[in-house]
Amino acid sequence: MSETKRPAETPAISLSNIAFTWTETGYRIAVDRFDVRRAERVLLLGRSGGGKSTLLGLICGISTPSAGRVEILGTDLATLSAGRRDRFRAEHIGVIFQMFNLLPYASARENVRLGLAFAPGRTARTADPESAIEDLLTRLALPDGDLRRRSASRLSTGQQQRVAAARALIGAPELIVADEPTSALDTDSQERFLELLFAQLDRQGSSLLMVSHDDRLAPRFDRVVRTEEILRSEPGS
Repeated sequence: MSETKRPAETPAISLSNIAFTWTETGYRIAVDRFDVRRAERVLLLGRSGGGKSTLLGLICGISTPSAGRVEILGTDLATLSAGRRDRFRAEHIGVIFQMFNLLPYASARENVRLGLAFAPGRTARTADPESAIEDLLTRLALPDGDLRRRSASRLSTGQQQRVAAARALIGAPELIVADEPTSALDTDSQERFLELLFAQLDRQGSSLLMVSHDDRLAPRFDRVVRTEEILRSEPGS
């Protein structure tokens, strides 16, 4: 089932009165309010173990809160079944994982193509998928030729990162969520990657929520939010 088209002024992300509890430990996090506007680039800074990854899981519909409301692009995720949340995520959210989550024996091109595999809407927005894949890899500075045919396991960390970014960006999803995508890179490589990523976001008009512990990245973003400003946590008993 296709999702209803939402007004452009609807926030990309809107969380309100969120609570999430791990049943095994009783550990709990809470968020009173957190919004990301359309086309906004937000950096979420915080220490490891502070709940950042859990927050991303809620935003992506991988986890569900025990209380509160998660609206993504105007859709209340609580109204969707697990299967529809998966389809919604595939259609509307491009995810760049910290460890990239590439298929190790698939080529760079094949890994990028996976971004369209379960997203007919993103595919429909891509008039010529093969040309779009080549264009994205070019824009993200992965040279044509052997590198694009090479299995992901044989690519360098920086090359794998660019493939993961291309997979998230293909088909112009409205929201990009990135979990520590620059943590394995040196400073020069981080700068180059962010330049390439932001240039593509400008072309697509996508929103970006990036999680990091590195406050040196802050000047590149429209807004910086620290986890302690929005997240409350309580240890389990």
